[in-house]
Amino acid sequence: MTAFSGSTAAAHGFSLIRREPRAAMAWAALSAAATVLVAWGAGQGAGVHAVTIAVDLLASLAITGAALRAWTRPDDRAFAYVRLGRDEQRLLVCAVAALAPAVLVLAVLIRMTPTPPLLAGTILSLGVWAWYALRLIPAGALSVRDRALRLGEAWAASRGLGVKLGLAVFLTFVFIVLSAMGLGLVTLILQVLVTVAQGAKSLASPGPVMNLVSAALAGGLASVGLVLWAGIGVSVVSPPTPDQDAA
Repeated sequence: MTAFSGSTAAAHGFSLIRREPRAAMAWAALSAAATVLVAWGAGQGAGVHAVTIAVDLLASLAITGAALRAWTRPDDRAFAYVRLGRDEQRLLVCAVAALAPAVLVLAVLIRMTPTPPLLAGTILSLGVWAWYALRLIPAGALSVRDRALRLGEAWAASRGLGVKLGLAVFLTFVFIVLSAMGLGLVTLILQVLVTVAQGAKSLASPGPVMNLVSAALAGGLASVGLVLWAGIGVSVVSPPTPDQDAA
């Protein structure tokens, strides 16, 4: 069995994008549409905005589930692997299981008076949570593969991989940050072109169209991030070989 590599795991999502370009384009379109919907809903009142955020969450679950199905059940390829069903419910449970401890800790700490011991305790608590969350990274891939919730199995599968998983998450984060910076530059160039075309004298107000364009680009990038995140979990379950990632 191929040894797990943090750097290989961080890039494993790109092998799926190369293998399934049409599906990846569909996921990007879905994520872009959901993000645009959230941007539009921000100006429509709290109730509408909450609904659009819920839709965006469902889209993220659907894209993550689709990527995991493409890896673990490649024959289930209808509708670009996108579903909203039991797999997505299990992914939501996995996400809640990973994030809930941090939310609970922060909810308690923000109600307390800041002190140096409290700050140290917060850092320690978040460090423990980060290790715990890293250990649960394979849960989504295992749950989709087996069509059953696999939190305990994920904990066992990630034993001894904490540092390597941390490296994979860090490298993925760096890629997303650098891509977001590039995306910001592209958006600025588009904004300048639109401003010049309209004869405006200021870039201060990008306008509703540019806001939606920026949201669509951000949504497309978010779909790549979801695929990369899914790829880390898949790499724990079945570490890719150099030949697979080059394919």
